Amino acid sequence: MTELVKVTKNVTKVVKVFQGPNNRVRVTTGPAVRLPTNIPVAYTKVGTLGPQTGVNRFRAEYDTTAVKVSISVVTAPLGSDIVCDVLNEGVSIFSSPALRPRILAGQLEGFAVPDVGFIAAGHHITLDIVSVGSGQPGNTLTAIIWLSN
Repeated sequence: MTELVKVTKNVTKVVKVFQGPNNRVRVTTGPAVRLPTNIPVAYTKVGTLGPQTGVNRFRAEYDTTAVKVSISVVTAPLGSDIVCDVLNEGVSIFSSPALRPRILAGQLEGFAVPDVGFIAAGHHITLDIVSVGSGQPGNTLTAIIWLSN
């Protein structure tokens, strides 16, 4: 018996090939299994935060869409908000700065839904820290960009 796994756009099928008497071949397939549709891409900046461009870089291997950006910190910002931006080949996936993900002063997490989320295969995604707290900047940022295939 030979077992093959076939993957086609989010669906995995197990294919079993049997060779019986007289060299007859019988093929059976298992049930289709749906692969995850939302894939997280995580960025981390350890330590005291400050404005920074190009925090890590990710290359999309296939056409995908950013559907949500979640951000969190270990120490909350004070005085003003932490604001981040996600860039696709240097262009924001948010049509307006007001739509960018932010952590409000005194809070530990925030999120935003991009409105220009399509990312073509081969494009690079980067994260910018646009602003940090004015009294306490915040500490150790994790950003998760949720991609849908």
